[in-house]
Amino acid sequence: MKRVLEKSGFEVLEAADGKKCQEAVAERLPDVVILDILMPEQDGLETLRALRGLYSELKILAISGGALGQQFDWLHFAKQLGADAVLEKPFSNETLLNVVHSLLSSHARAGSTP
Repeated sequence: MKRVLEKSGFEVLEAADGKKCQEAVAERLPDVVILDILMPEQDGLETLRALRGLYSELKILAISGGALGQQFDWLHFAKQLGADAVLEKPFSNETLLNVVHSLLSSHARAGSTP
């Protein structure tokens, strides 16, 4: 994903887990956060809940391929917790870019005055 986003002109910062993501967001608020639901140290749902509580305007894309043998709908739950968009793995590069552009354009519209 990093390579695809950078080739399209985006600056990408990575975090190895949810805690590091929260630290990175606190240091420099990004335009969009892409969270994998299943991460070490602190999962994406916990991270989503924390970020949404601190940064209500932050655009968050939750992604997941689920876990083998589990029937819980992680992405549905992520939407309920405040994810602005969700993508189920695997997804195409084009789909990823379309969703990110959509989130950014809605962020720009929300910040503009009538």
